[in-house]
Amino acid sequence: MFKKIIIGLVVLGVIALAGWKLFFSGGDVMTTIDKKREELTAYHMEATMDIEQGENIKNYLVKTDYQKVEDKENFKVSLTDTNINQEQIIVKNNEGVYVLTPTLNQVYKFKSEWPTNSPKPYLYQAILSTFDGKHEIKKVDDGIIVTTNPTYKNNPTWVKQDVKLTNELEPKYVNIYNAKNEALVKINFTAVDFSPKFDEGYFDVKVTMQEARSTMSETTSSTEKDFPLYPSGANVSATKKEEITSNVGGEEVVIMVYEGTESFTVVQQLLESNEELVISEIDGELESVLSGVAYTKNNYLIYIEDSIKYQIYSKDLTTAQKLEVAQGMEYNAIK
Repeated sequence: MFKKIIIGLVVLGVIALAGWKLFFSGGDVMTTIDKKREELTAYHMEATMDIEQGENIKNYLVKTDYQKVEDKENFKVSLTDTNINQEQIIVKNNEGVYVLTPTLNQVYKFKSEWPTNSPKPYLYQAILSTFDGKHEIKKVDDGIIVTTNPTYKNNPTWVKQDVKLTNELEPKYVNIYNAKNEALVKINFTAVDFSPKFDEGYFDVKVTMQEARSTMSETTSSTEKDFPLYPSGANVSATKKEEITSNVGGEEVVIMVYEGTESFTVVQQLLESNEELVISEIDGELESVLSGVAYTKNNYLIYIEDSIKYQIYSKDLTTAQKLEVAQGMEYNAIK
């Protein structure tokens, strides 16, 4: 009798496991994903994010909020660089897409399709989209790992992605790898809530800026003493030919000219905090980056991070290469 009970339990276990595997490898999985999307009206998630940029690793605290009211969608993403204690916030509401820099009291407004114009691995919608294309699913004890080969417009070296979800489809981590299977981006989710309550005005730009500045602590940026910065690690064929410090409109700017088969010019300047809130409407294309704010117009790229504004001009470099130059600017690099 005891043997029969044991055998019965084993058989049930095998059936349950087989059914689970069938569910997550068959067509029914998309039914579950589609239902999750249909029922998704709000979420709040928190995570840590580590990004490898050249020889440096940048560390961020990430908070993402989402709310759907009828056919309107609101997003708010907060990215805090823990190395310098600076926060940047992206807000999408009915009026547009805004990038907020509390330390500068500056807002940049864009006409943009963000966040649907390219994958954002810290957003739940992007995580669910991993099931839309070709993917592999591996069952683990506490959930599943989904492996894909995503296309990141401005990061062509990011060629593979692993996403771990619980059995309830709550995200646990996202890892993005290069062709050598080296993890360049690691996002670990520390909190997930699919039933958050948002106060009125939570996705309002001015309210968001006021709250961010009221809780803003002193930054630890060493920008001023290390300024200017120099390209490091960008895979472009050019060498520095000239460096000029000039005054433009009362502001000190540093101009660096690099010549070669992939020539470019970098113009950089320190940005000062505004006493009053400044909202600038940008006539340019908001580019997809995981940190900082970047936009393009004609043959140049504007990139702003850590209170420095970079303008990179080039007819030879692609947008991805310009971003590689901008994001690879370092203190005390070989000049």
